[in-house]
Amino acid sequence: MATIAEDVSPELALATIASVEVLGAFRASRAVKTALAPRTL
Repeated sequence: MATIAEDVSPELALATIASVEVLGAFRASRAVKTALAPRTL
């Protein structure tokens, strides 16, 4: 399971996360999930 804290902005997530491979649960705010969608494998 991967969890991104609620206080992480979509901008910060995009600036620091190149890609995410989801093999289980992925918990993050809706805005962060939306921002990272193109980088999610």
